[in-house]
Parts: sequence; C-alpha cells; structure tokens
Amino acid sequence: TGDAPDSISVLVGTWNVMAQKLSSSDNIVEWLFGLGNGRCQLQAGNVGPDVVALGIQELVGLHPAHCVMKAGGCWESEDEFDEQVLHCLRLHAGPYVKVRSVGMIGLYLVVFVKEHLERHVHDVDADRVRSSTEGALAGKKGAVCVKFSFNGMSLCFTNVHLPSGQERVEERSTTLRQMRMEAFQGVNMEGKSRPSKLGFKRESRHTMAKGHAGAFAFGDFNFRLNIDAAEMPRRISSYSLPDSKSLKAFDPSLSGGLDPG
Repeated sequence: TGDAPDSISVLVGTWNVMAQKLSSSDNIVEWLFGLGNGRCQLQAGNVGPDVVALGIQELVGLHPAHCVMKAGGCWESEDEFDEQVLHCLRLHAGPYVKVRSVGMIGLYLVVFVKEHLERHVHDVDADRVRSSTEGALAGKKGAVCVKFSFNGMSLCFTNVHLPSGQERVEERSTTLRQMRMEAFQGVNMEGKSRPSKLGFKRESRHTMAKGHAGAFAFGDFNFRLNIDAAEMPRRISSYSLPDSKSLKAFDPSLSGGLDPG
C-alpha cells in the first residue's frame, strides 16, 4: 500500500532457557537491543526493529509428562513470556502487537510487529513439525514456524531444536531434513496426509526456506565440534574470536559431514 515503508528492520532472537522462568536478574533489554554494561542505554520511545521474532527452547522441562500434557505448548508460560517482552519493547521502542505464536512442549516462537505497521500484515500461517527421531516422545525436538506477508513481501521464521548428543549427528541431519520437507506441507516425508488444524493451513504453497523474501531459521541446533577436549591445543577460555574460527573445521555442519537435504 502507499503508506507502507520501502524496507523494514527485523530482529531475530533465540534462547534456550532450560525450563527457567525469566526473572528480574535477566537483562532482556540486552538480549533484545544488544545493550549491556558500558553501552549507551535506550531512551523511551527509541526507534526499534519493525519486526521482532523470538524463539525459545525448553520453555518447560522435556520430561515425559510434559510431552503428553504440553504437546501444544505451555500457554501459561508462553503468555507470561509475551507480557514480559511486550513490556520491554513498549518501554524502549513503543507499542507492538503479536502477529502469531506457536508452541510445542518447550519449543515456542512468537512474532511481533510495531503497532502502526499491523495493517500491512496479512496471509498469516504457522506450523509445527515433530521430530520423528524421538520415538514415543515426539515433540521434544523439531520446529515451530510462523509465516506472513508484509505489504506483499513474504517472511518466514522457524525456531529449531535438534537432538542433542555428541554421537547424534545423523539424527540432527534427519530432523533438519524432515523440517524442511514437512513445514507448511499437506503431506509428510512418508507421503501421509498432514491435514489442516489449529490454524495450520498446510496448503503446500511454500516451504520454510523457499518462496519468501526473507527466511530465518534459528534456535538450538545442537551442532557439536568433532573433537575431544583433550585434543584442544589450549583451554577454550583462552581462545579469542579469530582463534575460534579455526575450530569450524571440526563442525560437521560446516565441513560437509552433515547433509541437511
């Protein structure tokens, strides 16, 4: 539309909170705006990002009871998180509104836009993909996604939590491939139907990676360095950022050892 901005700014944040509630000691201003000790603090009404997408992993514990009772997410914890974030955004960057959120046990994704830009948002969709590698506890790992169009520009956000463990490289690869093939689709990898439900359209019009002006995948990928601590040339705490780049050669996801499909 004529009054829509020519470009927009997007903030993406991810945090594995390990089933701990946010408290007053958690500096979410630093998380959302990159401000900490020794940096210039935001003033009320400061211009913030147009779109804010936040992915949380382990919002609740991943024990078997929650895998059954919180299969669709933990609404109480999600609402509490939303309130804290909206308060922080409103205080430092003005009013925001929620576009869509989606949860799956401890995995949670929420997207906000500035209040005055809400009228440019349309074609909102969401989905969740439960990892097939977790057996009876499906939903502990996987992905939750939100997609929408902003003034005709499609944006897609995917919050990911892959299987953990040093030896589970192939399971991480399989889960990532499953997410890419099944998100927003009407059939799964085995050709079985994924019917529309809970506002998930599953019309196979797009994937989590293709068909968008901007596609963002973030979260806890659990990629590990394929090297023992004893093989490190020195203590990891003594590494500088340039030094740490040399360790990328031991990351299967960056060295060809992991095939995301």
